[in-house]
Amino acid sequence: MVNLNLNEKKAILHWTSPSSNKLYRGIKKASQNKYLGTKYEIDMNSLNDFNAIEQMFSKQEDNTSSIDIIYRADIIENDSNILLSDEEVFNAFHSKLRINETFELEDIICSFSSNKDTALRTAKLNDKYISESTPVVLFILKKRLSKYLYIAPYSNVEDEEEVMCFGKKMFKVMSIKNELHYVEVIIEEVQNII
Repeated sequence: MVNLNLNEKKAILHWTSPSSNKLYRGIKKASQNKYLGTKYEIDMNSLNDFNAIEQMFSKQEDNTSSIDIIYRADIIENDSNILLSDEEVFNAFHSKLRINETFELEDIICSFSSNKDTALRTAKLNDKYISESTPVVLFILKKRLSKYLYIAPYSNVEDEEEVMCFGKKMFKVMSIKNELHYVEVIIEEVQNII
């Protein structure tokens, strides 16, 4: 990435701030207010950071062509109205995914890593991660259609090898494999929705 302005650099630092600060949550809420019509209350700093990230994506060229595969590990949350064990949450999530079917990631701004182990390690830093039994999904993105930016040189946590994308995206499930402490889902991007 070239010629980032001060606001864009600051927004990346806030997006990648340590988990205890959770500044990225305000930026996510600002993106959801604009693109999903939510009505979250957000502070001016979060709105400015979101605007800077949006501007950065409008002017920067994709700088990830040398990165073949990127990874995103997420905690699988219980989205039912009943209390489920970690294993039941994992099984419910797993039953929603079907090979050759599509799904959307919910976030407007998403972070991936160019390193599989780093993505898995980062998931364990999430405040929702309790123990080895916490259900985790590792998305392995093998085909990208839209713009992705490698932001590690500007990040608070350079060793995360972070790759950021912007906009709602549709992905196709290519394969699903159960690993010891997570489910591995190989995906391909099939459409940029927003």
